[in-house]
Amino acid sequence: MSNFAWLSFLLFSLFVVGCAVGSFLNVCIYRMATERSISWPGSHCGACVRPISSWYNIPLLTYLWLGGRCARCGARFSIRYFLVELLTGVVFVGLFAVEVGSNWQQAWTGSGWEALQWGQFPPDVVPYYLAHIFLACLLIVAVGTLADGADVPPAVVIAGALGGFGFAWIYPNFMLAGSPALFAVWLVPVVARLTRTDRSGADVALVAGGFLGWQPVAVALVAAALIPGSCLGLRLALLLPIVWLGWPLRAWLLHPAALVVLLMLVLWSTQRRETTDNSSPRI
Repeated sequence: MSNFAWLSFLLFSLFVVGCAVGSFLNVCIYRMATERSISWPGSHCGACVRPISSWYNIPLLTYLWLGGRCARCGARFSIRYFLVELLTGVVFVGLFAVEVGSNWQQAWTGSGWEALQWGQFPPDVVPYYLAHIFLACLLIVAVGTLADGADVPPAVVIAGALGGFGFAWIYPNFMLAGSPALFAVWLVPVVARLTRTDRSGADVALVAGGFLGWQPVAVALVAAALIPGSCLGLRLALLLPIVWLGWPLRAWLLHPAALVVLLMLVLWSTQRRETTDNSSPRI
């Protein structure tokens, strides 16, 4: 097998696995938001309540084949199910290409592609990649449940806190902000809970702290607080991937000129919001 064929097979396999995981995340988002069990009953149509067979439960393909409808009663399924599966597959491939292939975060010395094309993996790449994939999946579930108007599921918060704490303990050198003391992982969520009544931001920060370090989470939390909106946790969960992947550019992003531009954008956004609030309603 040529190097190109091997890498193509690897990325395609990651996409397929990601779409399958996305199908499970759909179940978690829908059922956790309504406080239902994610293990029972099996996949079924919400309209006719009939079980969905394995043949009609293939990620992406079944939705396209059936036109987003139930094969039995014809009820339409939300496009969100398709998008979550597609997004998860893209995240599996994209995160591997960025963090493992190109070594964007400089977690080790050298290029990952050079090792991968010979069938070798950089040191400790498997736990590094799986830990960040786990974090990405937790954030997808958090965004989905918060968008539905529910809280971040306690199971997601606990899984993120324990998983992140274990990752920070075993692989402190893989944290984006270096190797801070482990207690600092809990600093941002505690401060967020003490200073705001919206606990969703603290929950999301607690999920991500151990995997990324408290500094990137603090930057994302401040940026989320500057953006208007009713749910701090939703804004934080959406901004975390940007700060996460953009962390190597922090020297430029935190430059005084960049901070001035950010301040101007915040002032412009605030002024525009006040103008909109004072405008006459359309009757």
